[in-house]
Amino acid sequence: MSTQEVTDAYVGRTTFALDIETAPDPDLVEAVLASPPTFKAPANYKDAEKISANLAKQRSEWEEKVRGKAGLTPLRGRVVAFALVSGEDGEKVTSINLQTTEGDERSLLVTLAEELAEAETLITFNGHSFDAPFVRLRMLRHGIKPPRILRAGRRYSNHPHFDVRMVLTDWDTRAEGTLEVFARFMLGAVPPDVPSPFTGLPISGGEVAELVEQGAYGTISDKCVRDTRMTWTLARRLMEMIR
Repeated sequence: MSTQEVTDAYVGRTTFALDIETAPDPDLVEAVLASPPTFKAPANYKDAEKISANLAKQRSEWEEKVRGKAGLTPLRGRVVAFALVSGEDGEKVTSINLQTTEGDERSLLVTLAEELAEAETLITFNGHSFDAPFVRLRMLRHGIKPPRILRAGRRYSNHPHFDVRMVLTDWDTRAEGTLEVFARFMLGAVPPDVPSPFTGLPISGGEVAELVEQGAYGTISDKCVRDTRMTWTLARRLMEMIR
């Protein structure tokens, strides 16, 4: 598809910008922790106390890794919030979190699937690598048929899934640049940070799991909406420049 065709598709069809927030799935994390791998001390360890201490250290480090990165994989994490921006000028915002659905991730994902059922263009930031496959696998886990727009598409294609990060980095998944960095670089400014209700400091994606534990879903949704709006604005700027 040509650049002009991509631009026309973006401008003239049903378009949604999407961002999700994720956190560990407690049930899946505990299931993994209940079946640890076999740990072995170095062969040159002969002292029983040293062997025991080494095995305990290995197990502790493994458990920390399982818990610490759980929210980054759909195999141990879950979607705790999503935001959609749509409309002619991005004026329509849909924001749902687990508090909205009384802790039921399946209901949250059913709502997302319904919202995207007629979508013809999807805008994300790093969605090819993270958001789309994460949501797709979580939907499949819950027996939900993923909408067409979330199904795996062609790499190096900007339509129907317009991944802002991939456009800006020429599909270099290791390239430098977060959403906020690119927004400041391209737009000159970013929306106000969303402060933590506990520290007052700007929150990051790495703090979402802690906010879930504290029940601060409103803050999580505020961050998700902020990021989705930035993604939408970046995409509009890019489209205007490549028309």
